Amino acid sequence: MIKNILKKVFLYNYWLRYKIQRDWMKRTSTENDNQLDIYWNDISDTRKTLIDLLYNLLNNNSNKHKSILEFGSHVGINLKLLSERLPGVKMFAVEPNVEAYEFLASNLPFIEVRNFDDVKFIHSDFPNQKINISFVNSVFYCMKPKKVLNVLEKLSSISETIVIGDSMSNIEKTKSKFNQEPIFYSHPYKMWLKELGYTKFKLIPLKNGQLQLDAYLIAQK
Repeated sequence: MIKNILKKVFLYNYWLRYKIQRDWMKRTSTENDNQLDIYWNDISDTRKTLIDLLYNLLNNNSNKHKSILEFGSHVGINLKLLSERLPGVKMFAVEPNVEAYEFLASNLPFIEVRNFDDVKFIHSDFPNQKINISFVNSVFYCMKPKKVLNVLEKLSSISETIVIGDSMSNIEKTKSKFNQEPIFYSHPYKMWLKELGYTKFKLIPLKNGQLQLDAYLIAQK
């Protein structure tokens, strides 16, 4: 009996881990869930905090030709808002959700974007140049630890600065934690990033954050 219970718990846990990533990559708009409008019109305080943070980092960067890449950009609202404050910055985006990718490519043609998942991204030569800042906002919480680490390894090879918006409850730990209610991962970002050569860290807690996105982490080499 105990064995059967444990088996059911394991299978349920496995299904949740699969579901959370599938819902991100395969989500499509319906009458009751227009994901394109939801994200395109979302200019929350949390998003404004992110844009202010990225603006300050880029504005203070001494590089004459500034560049930024977002992994998991969805419809591109973050880059759109940032471009309005810092025109001329070269922008790159990676988005696995087909519907969101097509919307971004159509509405923000100045962004160089690829419809890649994590595997295609890490094995590609995109963006084929060094990037001032790479950022990932509310994406890693639905990705398995190995996948997150692989993406961070790729980002660390092209960027001196990485910004992550996510659950930071596990930031000082050594292993990822999976939570069932609500469903999300919390990852040991500081340990991983230190191993990738990052030495400076700044954590910015969010007043109106949620469990899956409670702070922004800035990591610099």
